[in-house]
Amino acid sequence: MWQRIQTVYLIIAIIACAVCLCLPIANIVPEDLAANSTVYNLFTVAPDGTREYSWLSMGNFLLIMSCTLAAIAIFTYKNRKLQAVECVLGIVFTLVWNVVYCIWAFSGMIEFSGEFKPSFAACLPAIAMILFFLARKAILKDEALVRSMDRIR
Repeated sequence: MWQRIQTVYLIIAIIACAVCLCLPIANIVPEDLAANSTVYNLFTVAPDGTREYSWLSMGNFLLIMSCTLAAIAIFTYKNRKLQAVECVLGIVFTLVWNVVYCIWAFSGMIEFSGEFKPSFAACLPAIAMILFFLARKAILKDEALVRSMDRIR
């Protein structure tokens, strides 16, 4: 289980999604040069320190589901077809997070009339999506290897 490369990909995907959950994903700089607002997945921290919960909190659910699916996929190593499906679902959840983030970023620029500055943590779900794809590819490669060994016997 732990010696396979797809397990490493899935663990790194879990770490990437978890780090994105904890770090700020953007800063909003108003045009009047007031203090910046920091945006997290669950809430926005206003310049005065208050927290405003936003509809981006759906992103929190999507990233938690991606982490959960990756963890489940690690421990379902005996059922490679199910593992591949779980990787596809992880790709879908991270893709939806990226779409929600882009929609929120462009609507936020209009709403706040300021400058939207994405941070490094916003690219981590895209990296997790790539890692899910690589894990799925390795899982399917293992499945093909097992099937070829069955044909030889």
